[in-house]
Amino acid sequence: MPQLDVASLRGRLSGYEWCEIMSCLRFAPRWPDKSTNPLYWQDAWRKRNPRSGAVALLLVPRPEGLNVLLTQRRADLKDPAGELSLLGGRVEPDDASLQAAALRETAEEVGLPAEAIEMWGRLDGVYVPPSNFLVAPFTGFVLDASAIHPREEVEAIVEVPLATLFDVTAIGSMKDATGRDVAYYGSGTHRVWGATARILNNLCEALGEPCEPSHLV
Repeated sequence: MPQLDVASLRGRLSGYEWCEIMSCLRFAPRWPDKSTNPLYWQDAWRKRNPRSGAVALLLVPRPEGLNVLLTQRRADLKDPAGELSLLGGRVEPDDASLQAAALRETAEEVGLPAEAIEMWGRLDGVYVPPSNFLVAPFTGFVLDASAIHPREEVEAIVEVPLATLFDVTAIGSMKDATGRDVAYYGSGTHRVWGATARILNNLCEALGEPCEPSHLV
């Protein structure tokens, strides 16, 4: 496990040399024959003219250690209704940059203003075939955790210990609605899967914890 103190994380993530898209398929859905949607990693996704998305992967200091800040959207909303997600969403025309979009969405979802966050760097991107989004994740540190409050679209705020991402026993597998095997991070009663899990796995990659060889393209 890498060092998970704030100073070490800031140094590693602020200078991380990100790629447009990450090819690791550890948390991509798999059919019974272990195959995955080729759009997860082939250049064919470029022809689909994906929409731009941006998310903030924020770490919250707690007495027991650093937590990853996630939200659970209200069940009556469109996808990803009810799922655990990072803060963020679609990049709007008025957003000055991808990072600005992530910060705007963060304020809208949990009330955190930009001045309450120390932004670090950008992670490798993730392409999401079902929604045709190319998502750019940005890492950062919450300076004022008392400012975190759920807004209208958010059913609940969920914090997952950062150390969970490096615990192999926390990774499980389930079936989705189409019968595919989907890996997830388990934390208490929560499961983190899909694009969110893939981005969290990218964080592990950025911190020097590579995927198993069988999960690399």
